[in-house]
Amino acid sequence: MPHHTFSKLAQKLGPIIYLRLGQVPTIVISSAQLARLILKTHDHVFSNRPQLVSAQYLSFNCSDITRLTWEGGVGSDEGKKGHLAEVLTETQELFVGMGIGDFFPEWEWVHSVSGYKKRLMKNLEELRKVYDEIIEEHSGGIWKVTATLEWTMTELARHPEMMKRAQEEVRSIAHRTRKVGESHL
Repeated sequence: MPHHTFSKLAQKLGPIIYLRLGQVPTIVISSAQLARLILKTHDHVFSNRPQLVSAQYLSFNCSDITRLTWEGGVGSDEGKKGHLAEVLTETQELFVGMGIGDFFPEWEWVHSVSGYKKRLMKNLEELRKVYDEIIEEHSGGIWKVTATLEWTMTELARHPEMMKRAQEEVRSIAHRTRKVGESHL
């Protein structure tokens, strides 16, 4: 197990170890106190993650845009839920693994020869289909709510006297209950 190996290394070499994993410089900090201190004062230096090939493909070049929360599946169709679970399982397997090209970036050709790149591309295509399904199923209601709120705020901005009345009403409710709930609207 890797954590046992790092624990033994820390006992021999100390709580901070510099390693080169292929061409990737890596620092291992095995002391919670040191990790807290370093990340508190130098978090901007250590906040990056390695640019793994799987992350470059499956998270749109390592952007934060791809965070997906799934609650209850895509639609009510069990087939869709099964497909989503299958796609996300494959995605997770691809994210967990590291290829030799991750340690030696100039050996990118290895991913093509091994079939890894083809597997990544297939999973990316499936992920995009799932994203499109989720967006399509949920966007209809969102656009209606968004359009209504935008229209309401525009009208309130155009009519300051109505804005003032609305603010007074909300403040009077909030003053009595200290909380404005959906039932107050």
